[in-house]
Amino acid sequence: MGRGKEYIRKMQQYIDDVLSGERNAGILEKLAVQRHLDDLKYSVERGIYWDEKAAMKALSFFTLLRHYQGEWAGKELILEGWQCFIVASLFGWKKVGGVRRFNTAYVEVSRKNGKTLLAAGIGLYLLYLDDEQGAQIYSAAVDKDQAKVCWEAAVAMIEQSAPLMKRTMLSKKAIAVESSRSTFKPLSKDTKNKDGFNPHGAIIDELHKWTTLEIYDVIRSGMGARRQPLIFIITTAGLNLSLPCYGVRKVNTEILKGDKIQLDRFIMIFSMDEGDDWKDSSKWGKAIPNLGVSVKPEFMQSEFTAVLNDPSKELEFKTKNLNLWVDAPTVWIPDDVIQANNFGTKDEDLKGKECYAGLDLASTDDITALALFFPMLEHPVLRLFFWVPEAKVKQKADRVDYRLWVQQGFITVTE
Repeated sequence: MGRGKEYIRKMQQYIDDVLSGERNAGILEKLAVQRHLDDLKYSVERGIYWDEKAAMKALSFFTLLRHYQGEWAGKELILEGWQCFIVASLFGWKKVGGVRRFNTAYVEVSRKNGKTLLAAGIGLYLLYLDDEQGAQIYSAAVDKDQAKVCWEAAVAMIEQSAPLMKRTMLSKKAIAVESSRSTFKPLSKDTKNKDGFNPHGAIIDELHKWTTLEIYDVIRSGMGARRQPLIFIITTAGLNLSLPCYGVRKVNTEILKGDKIQLDRFIMIFSMDEGDDWKDSSKWGKAIPNLGVSVKPEFMQSEFTAVLNDPSKELEFKTKNLNLWVDAPTVWIPDDVIQANNFGTKDEDLKGKECYAGLDLASTDDITALALFFPMLEHPVLRLFFWVPEAKVKQKADRVDYRLWVQQGFITVTE
């Protein structure tokens, strides 16, 4: 338990750094930390309690794990403070009866922060030390190859650990622990045989890519007979706000802000704040907790320079490196250019001015669009109007939240 105690101290230092401002954390990260402190204060009223020994047990397990690639290959996997906070929170918080409090966890962080290793380690803990006979653990993703990423990381870490290898049987499709009849397998919609599906734990990898929550729902419904199941969602930001992940994220931010309550869901989102300039490198650490550790500052500067030289790379940099949600497949005109060309022209300024119109008429249920262009002003003006049939809004056939766009005034509903 020596390293476990050290990790508990590391977790506490992380909490102190976030609250004091020593760590320049985003508002959602601060809310996650404050939620933990509020739970400690009001644990009796909320029917939960903090089990530090259980937290140390989980943290100590990570001392058995080794890196398996790159410059750290073969070296012990050392948890950073933010990772200690996540692991300790998941396994240290209990509810009446001594079972785990959190059944779902959502962790959103930019790439290269060791999220796959963290997720694989959590999956292995559920496999070996969660006191569950016949545990079924799954690494689930949108397709077969992605589902194997976390699972193969788990295999590689087992192969680097003599204590785990002694207890484990490895095959091309499964990690098996014969003493407890437990298994760890990859899972996707392509997985054919789901008979006897009774998961104890699941890693949901890169949820931002999932077009539906079908596999997630299968996993969740299959957990009904388990004492303390855990779904661990790990993802970066995505490029499509109409896909399910962004909706999940929206609910999670509401829980962090206290607008909604769900005591059995753990949430940690590393993100820059609204109003932060994404070009300001002093704000990048909000989305990159491992900046200076696994993410080199010089690498980030190089990536940023590449974006300045080629704006088509902006979206990937924002979503993957800075964990910013953006809703467009490519950047045609950068946001800052659009904002710089907003001269605040009012509609009354356009009366009697020369105008050209482009009209796209829908035949049945598509969007009708009208574009008006006023080229003869000091600053030429473009006005855009969109209409959509009411039936289309109700269908949600395009996986688009038309209702939200209507509320925001971007589109008009017709009969």
